Amino acid sequence: MSKNKISKILTTVTIYSLLVMTGCGQSSTGTPEPTTLPQETEAPAPTSAAVSESTPVPTTAPENAPAPTETSDPVTTPISEEEWKSNLGTIDLSNLRVSGTGITVDGTIIRITAGGDFFVTGTLENGKIVISTTERVKLRLSNASISCNNDSAIFVEQSDKTFLTMEKGTTNTISSKGTEEAAIYAKDDLEIKGSGTLTVTSQSGHGIKASDDLNIENGTLIITAARDGIHTNETCDISGGTLTITAAKDGIESEENLIIRGGSITITAGGQEYTATGEVTVDENQATIVVK
Repeated sequence: MSKNKISKILTTVTIYSLLVMTGCGQSSTGTPEPTTLPQETEAPAPTSAAVSESTPVPTTAPENAPAPTETSDPVTTPISEEEWKSNLGTIDLSNLRVSGTGITVDGTIIRITAGGDFFVTGTLENGKIVISTTERVKLRLSNASISCNNDSAIFVEQSDKTFLTMEKGTTNTISSKGTEEAAIYAKDDLEIKGSGTLTVTSQSGHGIKASDDLNIENGTLIITAARDGIHTNETCDISGGTLTITAAKDGIESEENLIIRGGSITITAGGQEYTATGEVTVDENQATIVVK
């Protein structure tokens, strides 16, 4: 076969193949079919199982979390009950001179406004000692004499506790008139003791009065009063000493309890010798009471 004949045959086959391929790309009507796009589908809602598989919110603090800081009340350093003893002072009644902290002179009135231990000497006429403090006060009477014409010669307006001490071998005198309270009047606890002598005279009131407790430990007391010799609103406790009481009314009266543990007591009274609203307790083995 000649080369020209073979060339014609290949040309004819090529043209036929192109016609066939062009016919496959069209429809029978000659109009191209529309292309159908795939429909969008919504993602399915998460099921309860999926929710439970999510990361849970922690309900407890991590182990390495710092502990919460606790707030505590401030610590208050207590004041020593014996601190008042370090305030040592003196009272010169004759010259109206004083020393120590919290003590002043106003005319013939000596005012104590701080706890302390005060040594009292001399004579003061128509004057008085007034105590007003929340602390304890001790008056050491050493041949001291105080008289007041219109009030108590020793008046404790306020204190944690007041101590009257008669120094050994001394003679002390406290007297008042013009008041129905007492020559010695304490609105708080009062304690009397010592190895000296204390003479108390009240021309219009009680001899010694305490609105709270009164303790008499020892010493020699000579009391003369227009009302009660000793009067307390709370307990009166006598544990020793030598007491001579002369009273227009009761010798000893307590509006609570009266306890006589010891001592030697001689009473001359216009009313009862000794009485109490509460209980009266007398230790007859240790106390001697003479009624006149």
